[in-house]
Amino acid sequence: MAKVATIPDAPKRRRWVSGLGIALAMVFVAGLVFLLLSFLGIINTPSFLLSLPWVKVPSEESEETELTRLQQEKMELEADLAQLSGRLKDRETEISTLQEEVASLRNQLNELTAKQDNIKAMVSIYDSMDPKAAAAILGKLSNDEVLDILSNLKKDQAAAILAALDSQKASEITRAWVKGG
Repeated sequence: MAKVATIPDAPKRRRWVSGLGIALAMVFVAGLVFLLLSFLGIINTPSFLLSLPWVKVPSEESEETELTRLQQEKMELEADLAQLSGRLKDRETEISTLQEEVASLRNQLNELTAKQDNIKAMVSIYDSMDPKAAAAILGKLSNDEVLDILSNLKKDQAAAILAALDSQKASEITRAWVKGG
């Protein structure tokens, strides 16, 4: 077989590379011209870009859909706000009621504390008195008052006063004392 000499493809390759280089240079120059015209205000970039066929223009339907979705979301948020406002008012009313109840209970506690202090003062007086003299005074008081005083006295002093009381009054006080009241 005979040897066939091949001619290198160098000239074709050079033409292809030089053509690519020229095309890139033209695109670069076109981009610079576009930027210069845009900078000078000769062309409006957004409207120009939207006029290109491959640029997708947002449709009015999608804007309306988005607007409808946002309005729906706004209504839901307003409904949530109204519900939360109602719950807040309920809680504020509940807090106000509880504060009034606490104030009332504090007043009752203060009254009971003052009453207990008065009873303690009377107990110390009756504790130092003669049982017959104490019984004469206690015989004129209500059973609840006598019971409050006797229940805070020492047992031997309370027993002596109870023995010195009228038998009817002593039995009523004993009955109330046993019932716990």
